[in-house]
Amino acid sequence: MDRLGDAFNERDTLELILQDYPIVNVMEGMSSLSTHISWMINLLEIHLEAIWENGAFRSYDYYYYLITNACYIVRKVRDTQLDTILGRIWLQEQSAKICEYIKRCGRISSWIKVLDFLKLDSNGVTAESMKGKLRLFNEQFPEMFREQSLWLVLDEQLMESLILVFVLAYEYFIERFRDILLDQADEHITYSTSRIESCLRRILEEYLELEEHLRETRLKAVREFIY
Repeated sequence: MDRLGDAFNERDTLELILQDYPIVNVMEGMSSLSTHISWMINLLEIHLEAIWENGAFRSYDYYYYLITNACYIVRKVRDTQLDTILGRIWLQEQSAKICEYIKRCGRISSWIKVLDFLKLDSNGVTAESMKGKLRLFNEQFPEMFREQSLWLVLDEQLMESLILVFVLAYEYFIERFRDILLDQADEHITYSTSRIESCLRRILEEYLELEEHLRETRLKAVREFIY
């Protein structure tokens, strides 16, 4: 994954080489380069899953492992701008995969409930259906935020993963919403993508502050016991 930046920088050369010497068949709607990068990432994910599937129970730890690895891959792709090559559909597929891991992971049901409002119907979407979904999201997001602020039991890595998935899902939904409602879209949008991320990061900051406070309290207790 650390060489993805090189792949983006040399994308034009790699595209020409892979057109002449393909390793796998080019997928519909994708270039030779994006097909091969997607294929390599898929091989990596299969390898990572196999590490745990050899005897591991489908426990919280198992899905936590899958979530953090999948989110690391998505972050690397975005950081190296390869998402511009792989495309929105690839990001959506990765986001859906991570959402499925999160559902199986448990402990975070309120996140899943709100994320479900951002799902788009496979049979097509209408302006009314999307307005209904966004209205439900706007109603439920403050409650989820309040609940998670009171229940700080997630660790930093999982929280970062949840923020990534949530922001990706909301960003894509709002893009489609604007495409369909055009000039009327802003009348229904309560939260910008940056505000959503800011709210979620506040939960993470509160968690980290609590962890630091608990750490200092424990150290103080140990010192008092020793001395």
